[in-house]
Amino acid sequence: MRGWFRWFVRILAVLPWPWVAAVSAAPFPSAFEAEYELTRNGIPFGTMERRLTYTANDGYRIAVRILPHKVLTLFHGEAVNEEAVGRRVGGRLRPDRYRFERQGSEQGRRLVVEFDWVERRATMLVDDDRPWSMALPADALDKLTQQLAFVRALSSGSQAQTYQVADGGQLKPYTYRVLGRQTLDTALGRIQCIKVSRAKREQPPDYTLWFAPPLGYLPVRIERQQGGDAFRMDIARLDRPGTSPGTHDGNP
Repeated sequence: MRGWFRWFVRILAVLPWPWVAAVSAAPFPSAFEAEYELTRNGIPFGTMERRLTYTANDGYRIAVRILPHKVLTLFHGEAVNEEAVGRRVGGRLRPDRYRFERQGSEQGRRLVVEFDWVERRATMLVDDDRPWSMALPADALDKLTQQLAFVRALSSGSQAQTYQVADGGQLKPYTYRVLGRQTLDTALGRIQCIKVSRAKREQPPDYTLWFAPPLGYLPVRIERQQGGDAFRMDIARLDRPGTSPGTHDGNP
């Protein structure tokens, strides 16, 4: 079961580097709550909840929760929680803290990354091991914040972007490229989407994503082929509890 969930945790895992003025000036996506259905070879095995909220002093919070279906919890009761908090500074996204936690199994895992922008260091703590740190470039992002950054880049018309992302104890370039447009039938209706590929470093693309401009450029489908299996995430529900100043919902 753990292998079934691992790739969902890293979507976009769900991006301009270096930053450019056009993207920095782009509006931020509206706050939202969304639910996705997770399938493996066409068989549902779990759900993922995603939430974006804005807080005081230009803060933001991105939260992800992955839950297996009840039948599967009898055998592999594994849940995943992921969170990123940060601030909007000068039109840019600046992460302060990233947290990942896998619960409900003998091989649970907890990871915390703290971003110190004064000292330009990122400090990481994995489970109960001794913390360690690495140098932090001015444009570094965490795994969840780079997703929000890419939505801004895409809404400004960008066709290809790369970010430096704190991933696995090092900085890795995440590159996204627009492949074209495609209309999908979703639980929210028939939507024209922007099809995008994602790759790490110089490797071939490992994910295909479909972003929906009418839904604030939210991803409505993500696919990956891995080890002979086809994994997919499809949007099932979307709520917008409110908006924040300087945000947009993507509606024409």
